[in-house]
Order: sequence, then structure tokens, then C-alpha cells
Amino acid sequence: YTHAQAQNTLILVHGIFGNKNTFKGLVTEFAFLQQPWDIWVAEYDYNQPLDTLGKEFSTILEKFPSKNIYIAGHSLGGLVTQQAIYQIILDKSSDTNRHPELSNIKKVILLGTPNQGSPATAIYDTLKIESLRPELSNGKFLATPETIQQLVTGKNIPRAKGITYEVIAGTQPYTFTQSFLSNEKKNDGIVGVTSARTVGGAQINNS
Repeated sequence: YTHAQAQNTLILVHGIFGNKNTFKGLVTEFAFLQQPWDIWVAEYDYNQPLDTLGKEFSTILEKFPSKNIYIAGHSLGGLVTQQAIYQIILDKSSDTNRHPELSNIKKVILLGTPNQGSPATAIYDTLKIESLRPELSNGKFLATPETIQQLVTGKNIPRAKGITYEVIAGTQPYTFTQSFLSNEKKNDGIVGVTSARTVGGAQINNS
């Protein structure tokens, strides 16, 4: 979705099992209300290594024409977003000082991102039994062991100076996954609030 008077761009990055249609409802709402934003959806192969995904997305971000970019990354998409921004820094120098290539990025919003990991292996195995069996038999919702392990471990990715990071963390859990998150009293059934709020090794509390 694009708007002739847009001054800002929102880039949406889906999570595991997502695709370009994940945010269709949100984009449709922006279009219906004629919001003065440009909306882009980044689609990627979630079974690729995080470093590879970060490099691919960083190439897009470096060439993006907008001067005011806001990025919202859900779950694995939040890790991909952080890795892409950090990749730009790594490509230019060995520190995390502000770079011209990042000056267009104003804010990163991380939605339920497992920065410190998630009991994803146990949850995925449970979901395969509980609700995904028909879809899995049709080739949908398939994740490699490496992808699941990335969600299990998370990743401590340094923040970029000059970019505002905000976190949205759910607190309404699923009953059938609660036993896997006993160490995280507040969670969304997949990711604990502490894991979601720990970005670059430090807690974010934007409530």
C-alpha cells in the first residue's frame, strides 16, 4: 500500500510460518482509512539461517528510498530485523556507532520476539499433535530443526545507536503450553515477557 502524501514507511516482517499475507488485514485497514503511510511487507524463507536472512534484509534496508522507516518484526521476524540492522553495522565497521545507512530507520518494534529463546521444540511438537497434523501432511508449517533451535536459543543482538527499540509482549497464555513456560509467569503461550523484553542484553520497558 502506498499513499501519495506519505512521509513515513512501515515495513512488516512476519514470523515463522508466516508469509506476505500475514499482515493482509492490517494493510487493508491502512488502505481503507487512507492513512498517509507507505506499507511494505518483507517476505523470507524462515528455514534459512538467521545470518543469511539478516544479510538479505540488510541489503534491502540499505537501498530503501524512504527517509522515515519504522519496522515491525513478529517473532522470528524480530530477530531477522535486528540481525539485518546489526549486519549493516558489521559491514561498515567493527563497532556500533551510528552510520548514515541507518539514519532513515527511526524505530524498531519487536512483537513477541524470543530474544532469550523460547521452549519452541516442545511447543512445536505439541502443536503437531494438537492442531497442525492436517496442515503438516499438506506440507505446511514445516520447520527445520535448525530453525526451531534458533527460536529455542534466541540471540543477543547489539542494538544500533540512534534507533528506538520498542517491545510488544503478550501475557495471555495457551493452557496446553503453560507447562513449558513455568519459569516465565508472564508469557503469551510461546514467548516469555522477559525473553521478549531483553533486547541487546538489556531490558526494554516501554509500557
